[in-house]
Amino acid sequence: MIFSTIKTIAQSTCENFDSNKSSNPKRDTLMMALINVVFLVLVILVLAFVGQLLWNRFIAGANNGEGTLTCAKKLENFWEILGIYLLVQLLFGGL
Repeated sequence: MIFSTIKTIAQSTCENFDSNKSSNPKRDTLMMALINVVFLVLVILVLAFVGQLLWNRFIAGANNGEGTLTCAKKLENFWEILGIYLLVQLLFGGL
C-alpha cells in the first residue's frame, strides 16, 4: 500500500501525452495520489489503534500478567505499535 501510494505520487509529476485520456491527466493523477495518501493515513491509524488494543489485551495481558508473552510490556501510545508494524513489514516483506 505504501509502495502504490508513492508510485501514484511519482506518476502525478510525469507528463502524459496520450490523447485518449481526459483533458487534464496530471490533475487527475494528482487527485488519485491525494486520495491514496488520505486512505493510507486512515488505514495506518486504524491498524495502530486496533493493534495497540490487541497487544495490550492479549499479548501483554493489560498489566495483570496474564498475557500470552510474559516478557511483553503494555504499549503506552500508538507510535510504538507503528514501530512494531514497520519492523515486521521490513523483516517479512510486504512493505
